[in-house]
Amino acid sequence: MEVVWNVVGSKGVSEAEKEIILQKLAAKINAEGNLSFVSQKERSQSMNKATVVEVLHQRLIKALTPVKKRVPTRPPAASKEERMKEKMIRGEIKKMRQKPPL
Repeated sequence: MEVVWNVVGSKGVSEAEKEIILQKLAAKINAEGNLSFVSQKERSQSMNKATVVEVLHQRLIKALTPVKKRVPTRPPAASKEERMKEKMIRGEIKKMRQKPPL
């Protein structure tokens, strides 16, 4: 079963949403602006139709969901202190490798 949806000619979505869909699902859209999905998993046509409509729906939801912006976090004071202790220990080891002053 194949479902074909004309993104460019659709009146159910706004122009901004169309541009997002055209950009994010470009691999599945042909030259005429048709978005198509195929399913042959089940033996019955109605099951395949339901599957492919669900796939289309999920892909559109995923494409139109905005990406959350990452909020940078600071390392905790305990981890900074632990790192500084490890650096001090490493420095002491390297000092011990040097020749003693005469």
